[in-house]
Amino acid sequence: MMVSKVLKRLRKAKLNLSDKLVGIEDRLPELRRMLDTDSSDVRMIVISGIPGIGKTTLAKSLYNDICHLFDRHSFLGDIGDTTEKKALLALQNQLVSDIVKGTQQNSNRLRKESASSN
Repeated sequence: MMVSKVLKRLRKAKLNLSDKLVGIEDRLPELRRMLDTDSSDVRMIVISGIPGIGKTTLAKSLYNDICHLFDRHSFLGDIGDTTEKKALLALQNQLVSDIVKGTQQNSNRLRKESASSN
């Protein structure tokens, strides 16, 4: 029962990707190593290249692979064209919304667990 609840929550956080991707899985170990998720340092990687080569798909796959390691997470895709002030504000709003939503979900879960243990 508990395992199914955990798996359900993990699936909700994952981004939709095709199951017919080629070559993506080969790149993930190197990206995971670069992020060093065991470290408490802030890490960032840049994925760059010409349009259509799978940068966003690779980033989504990596996000799906590691998002369960974090209490709160957000995926902001296609930010390369974000130079206008309104667009930057929209990205900030999306990030805050995702983080707050994660905080609310965690506090709701803790309340439910506390109520069921009493």
